[in-house]
Amino acid sequence: MNKQLIDIEATQLNNETVNPFVEETIPTQQITQLKVSSEKSPSEQLIEALLTYPDRAIDILEANEELINSELVEQMELAAVQMKAKGSTDAANFLKNIASQIKKALAVCEFREANEESLSAYHHLIEVLLTYPNQTSKILATNKKLLDAGLFQVMEQMAMQMSTNGSEKAAVFLQDLADQLQEAGYHQLPAAQTKRNWKLWFGGAVVLLSGLSILLINPFAAKTPPSQESTLNSVVSSDNALPFKTVALEAVDSYQVSRNYTGTIAANRSSELGFERNGKLLSIDVDEGQKVETGTILATLDRSSLEVQRQQLLAERSQGEAQLREMQAGSRPETIAAARAKLDQAQAQLDQMEAGSRAETIAASRATVTELEKQLELAQSKRDRRKGLYQQGAISREQYEEVDTEVNAQQARLDQAKSQLDEILAGTRPEEIEAQQAKVAETQSQLDELLAGTRPEQIDAQQAAIAQIDAQIASLDIDLNKSTLKAPFAGTIGAINLNEGTAVSAGQGVIRLVENGDIEAHIGVPVAEVAQIKTGSTQSLKIGEKIYQAKVSSVLPEVDSATRTRTVVLKLEGIAANEISPGQTANLALDQTVATSGYWLPNTALVSGVRGLWSCYVIGEPIQNNIYRVARKDVEVLYTEGERVLVRGTLQKSDRVIVSGTNRLAPGQLVSVIGD
Repeated sequence: MNKQLIDIEATQLNNETVNPFVEETIPTQQITQLKVSSEKSPSEQLIEALLTYPDRAIDILEANEELINSELVEQMELAAVQMKAKGSTDAANFLKNIASQIKKALAVCEFREANEESLSAYHHLIEVLLTYPNQTSKILATNKKLLDAGLFQVMEQMAMQMSTNGSEKAAVFLQDLADQLQEAGYHQLPAAQTKRNWKLWFGGAVVLLSGLSILLINPFAAKTPPSQESTLNSVVSSDNALPFKTVALEAVDSYQVSRNYTGTIAANRSSELGFERNGKLLSIDVDEGQKVETGTILATLDRSSLEVQRQQLLAERSQGEAQLREMQAGSRPETIAAARAKLDQAQAQLDQMEAGSRAETIAASRATVTELEKQLELAQSKRDRRKGLYQQGAISREQYEEVDTEVNAQQARLDQAKSQLDEILAGTRPEEIEAQQAKVAETQSQLDELLAGTRPEQIDAQQAAIAQIDAQIASLDIDLNKSTLKAPFAGTIGAINLNEGTAVSAGQGVIRLVENGDIEAHIGVPVAEVAQIKTGSTQSLKIGEKIYQAKVSSVLPEVDSATRTRTVVLKLEGIAANEISPGQTANLALDQTVATSGYWLPNTALVSGVRGLWSCYVIGEPIQNNIYRVARKDVEVLYTEGERVLVRGTLQKSDRVIVSGTNRLAPGQLVSVIGD
């Protein structure tokens, strides 16, 4: 079939311009008769006629019954899409609606042709529903075998016809009921023949509407005619009561709640290692992730200045030890002889000072003065002669100054000799004699000391000086040891924080070392829950996606000021130590007993109520053999655990609760019980 779309923006019929949405009185034959044209297919002409005379759609379709099939529906839907794209929204919606009705009519007609008896049952059920709308739940529950797609399509088409005939309330009631049933899951359409006869649907609808015309005048009036029970019984049969499974209530006065508490995984020991002194980082001797043993050298500082200081102290110590040995051995003979000679010399000088100058000394001093006076006179005479020559220009100034300088030097020597002569004639001064006496006493003391040997306190002082040097050397050795960073325990290098050449401060973290072996979980638990955790007990920890067993090693006594919890320390051993890394999150689940009264129910027993509340259905006293009437009771959900819930409400211990198919139930509905 040609799929060319229909352009309806300028449609004419019999060369007359028409308005597709204005009602006109035109003979039916003129409207329904399609032209024989080679340009457009019969289906395209049919669509054009429907758009031109929308109020005569039924007549057009009846006159062209042989063209109504699924291909026509597809072409109508395609044309509606094209018209909407061009802006002809009203015409597109009209055509789409007609296509939808034809599609539904074709489906229902297929079913009717295959099962005329079922269609009759549908009509009868709809008639009862419209007659007794307040008994809808009971009627549907006892006729569940008729709840299928065929019924829903008949209900929807009937609703459309009722709306067209002015029975708006009945139409809304029937359409809403069909929607609700389809949402509940009744959607299977019985198998049917492929033969299509769209007029069967319209014909059946007209017949049913005629039969219900009196009822539709006021289908929702509260009426209970004398024949109501007999009418209901003609539709409601105990044999058709829906079967449901029930359970007896399980009353409890408490329940267990699992509380999860989160903590972190930590190694037994994890340290930020650093040096105990300042210095320049000389080398890093390990790599991140490397496993090390206790005592392994991790890093070193520059120690050259410390080594120089140590060598200097060692030299001072050697010198001090030599002096100590000398003190302990005493003075040598040659040292004592030298001291004696020095004392004799000083004593002789003192004796001379005290006795005064001798005559020969005075005569010698005077002879020296006389000789110097003669030399001075000679020099002066020579200077006078040279002065005359200089003035005459016979000699240079330099020659004259040489003689003058010699005269000055002779004068100075003469003055010194006269001073010494005067001092000899006057005798030695008292202060000079006292100074010489002190020198003699000092020299005598030194000699006595040498003769007596070194005193014990001097030897002790020297030994103390050597001990002080030893202490300085030991202090340097400690600093030298502190220049090497060693592993305090076996572990794995977690991080290296600094590089070579960096100036390091004392205590600054250089390398992070994490201990190998067992690891621990530190989890904060509320104070009220700590009592149920016993030291040495085994608990299950969830770490990642796995569950591990851990032993409680301790519970810290103090309460964390931030979380108001006490820390529980759990030790993981064995394979967990290889699979888990410090820093991971661990979850500890503890059961807590909550005291409250209620009933355990399966999740499937609950139905949602108004304003977020919940309800369940219970069965009452039997009406017939294994036939019960359903009652709805509101409940409050206290706790959810897997596939069951704990509730409380208006339930009684003797109640039996429906646990399956609750979406198909309504209060007052008749049901049968299929066992626990």
